[in-house]
Amino acid sequence: MRAKRSLLLSCLLLISILSFGQIQISGRVLSAENNEPLPYSNVAFLKGGQLVTGTVTDLDGKFKYKLKKGEYTVYISNLGYVEYLSKKINLDKETDLGIVKLESQNVDLGEVKVTAEKSYLENKPGRTVLNVGKDIAGKGGNVSLVLKVIPSVEITPRGDISIRGNENIRVLINGKETAYGINPETLLKQLPSNTVEKIEVITGTQAKDDPSGSGGTINVILKKGTNDGFHFGANAEVGYEPFKTSLGVQTNYNKGKLNSYFNYGYYVDNFKMTYESETDYKHRRFKFQKQDGRGKYVDKGHLFMGGIDYDIKKNHRLNLELLHNRYKQDWRLNTLDNYLYTDQTTSNVKTKNKNIDKIRFTDLSLRYNGKFSDDTKIEVLTTYSTGVTKSGRNIFNDTDKEKTKSNIIDDGKYHMGTLKVDFTTKVWENGTFEAGSMSNLLTYNTTQDASGRLNFNKSYEYDQVRNAFYLSLGQKVGNFTFTAGFRPDIFWSELKEPGKKNFTHKYNSFFPSFSAAYKVDRDGVQKNYSVVFSRNILRPSYEQVDPTEDFSNPNHTYKGNPKLKPVFEDAVEMLYSYYKGKTKLNLTVFGKKSTDMIQQKTEIRDNGHLFTTFLNFSKSHSLGSEVNASLKFGKKLEVNPSALFVHHWFAKSVDGENVGNRTGIDWNFKVNNYYRFNSKNTFQFQFQYYGKNIGLYDTRKAYYQFNAGYEHKILKGMGGITFSITDLFKSGGKEYYTTKGKGFVTRSGWNIAGRSFKVALNIYLD
Repeated sequence: MRAKRSLLLSCLLLISILSFGQIQISGRVLSAENNEPLPYSNVAFLKGGQLVTGTVTDLDGKFKYKLKKGEYTVYISNLGYVEYLSKKINLDKETDLGIVKLESQNVDLGEVKVTAEKSYLENKPGRTVLNVGKDIAGKGGNVSLVLKVIPSVEITPRGDISIRGNENIRVLINGKETAYGINPETLLKQLPSNTVEKIEVITGTQAKDDPSGSGGTINVILKKGTNDGFHFGANAEVGYEPFKTSLGVQTNYNKGKLNSYFNYGYYVDNFKMTYESETDYKHRRFKFQKQDGRGKYVDKGHLFMGGIDYDIKKNHRLNLELLHNRYKQDWRLNTLDNYLYTDQTTSNVKTKNKNIDKIRFTDLSLRYNGKFSDDTKIEVLTTYSTGVTKSGRNIFNDTDKEKTKSNIIDDGKYHMGTLKVDFTTKVWENGTFEAGSMSNLLTYNTTQDASGRLNFNKSYEYDQVRNAFYLSLGQKVGNFTFTAGFRPDIFWSELKEPGKKNFTHKYNSFFPSFSAAYKVDRDGVQKNYSVVFSRNILRPSYEQVDPTEDFSNPNHTYKGNPKLKPVFEDAVEMLYSYYKGKTKLNLTVFGKKSTDMIQQKTEIRDNGHLFTTFLNFSKSHSLGSEVNASLKFGKKLEVNPSALFVHHWFAKSVDGENVGNRTGIDWNFKVNNYYRFNSKNTFQFQFQYYGKNIGLYDTRKAYYQFNAGYEHKILKGMGGITFSITDLFKSGGKEYYTTKGKGFVTRSGWNIAGRSFKVALNIYLD
């Protein structure tokens, strides 16, 4: 007994000796922009300028650490934020640094923060940033499901993307234009969500931003590891009803002046759909048509992304990056058409469509970043992108009188190069001067060969040159900040078709921009007020100027108009943000006015089939509001609601026709919820409701969707197993439209099997 007591006393004495002089220091690190906790921030304790020890913040941005008595300096950093260095602290008693707020800084596109446990939104003047986390509900093989979290974005079951009701958008990868001739929907399906760090939705451009795309720009920033040593991350997912799967791998190795990284993503997606429509005609031959169809889609995609960073010297870095994508879609649609003629006779037409679309593109870039002082830096970026598209279509028609077959092959190939230079320096007190230039060259060739019932051969070449430069001046006075800039833009394009007249467009444009912000931060409450004005342009896409007809739908053909003019749009938006503790609120009010709107015109041909082309219409404008919030209830529950409402006023077309709606609306309501049972188990639930949509020609019924997921962490938090259900009640895959045109009204519906059950395994090793 005495021996046990002696041992116990000795242990207590040893513990007291080891802890003698150990004093606890604590604090919390938040983002200065939105009071969002900054997890995994590095906290280092320095003595005499030398590192003594350090720690990292937890998921709530908090840290606690015990040090020996003495005098220390605390250094805090997080990638993408300005470093914090405290004054000397005499640590002789328990010390709480309180809240330390880090200001965000401009970083190279592609720089990455540690992946967050959940996605969260940052609202900035003219843009919304979605920091993509390891979400559970809605987790899918591509970016589309992730994008649906953003209030201003809608992606219909068929894949059509719009920002605030406008489908005239463009997509960038790592801030670079790539994959010319590929529509945004197809491009985003090729990007696995587990390879994405964050997504920017830009609605208010500034001088340095390319103003192309009147609806807005989606900039997808891929993960690029920068951790010291070796880092590995992997994600594997399997789903069914129907079968789908995805695989993602992220690696990087950083040592000395070199950092290398590599990402790979693969996905397979299957879905089935049914289609039905009824058309009432005012036509000399046709009176009524009913169409029923069934289809199946199979998508496969591979994404390769790798690069090397080399530090030439301190604050001077070279980055070489390669992005390669391979995509294939096999879709089949069988339809049955029943025609009722004006003489009351009928006929039936069976049509089988077999289509295979293949896309390959490669993007190579070289970027130099130089920082000559804390206030002066330069960036030079040069990119080269090349790609091919190949589409093969087999169309079988079985009528009451004959059976016919047509084979159509579309081939496209592009080469595109861009050079950008950006220079920033400090002027006056708290002032910033920025100047830069951009040059872009593009050539695109396409051919279309048809045999069988349809027999023709067409080809054309499209060349384009863009040159621009910009100047911008910013100033900060107290809590008030403003930026003003302008961007002259010179554009030239030529469309060449053998045996026909060339179409050339030349025009110079001027794009002013302005933003102002005011920040109030007192008594634990932060309020931000901002206003942004920008002018954008929508240049006709290659599909809209393509003079060859698209026969992928034998009952509805499309043809571009090479005489189209660009659309100019003036946009204003005002943002109010409120942050207090665990409550965050963002309210945006916006308005747009457009000239020479590009709209599609659909008419009936003599054979009774529909034909669509594109025209420049007169002015139109819209007014809307958007709100989103983050509400935390204790440490376990977080609710993120959002809503969008846009009202459109459509003008009468220039050719005097007015068969569509004069006004329109877009609106939606979304809720994203997280419930953390404990440190290992999390539940996520999503609800998305898209209200009745009224466009110029189409009116779509409302639809909704439920997603849910559960995650269990394994391997001491370095991995996780997730179970998720997308479109729980099979409600989000239905679309019903009423389309009006001169001489016809069509009521159609799409039902796409969207529900899927998925199991995923995630592993992250440092």
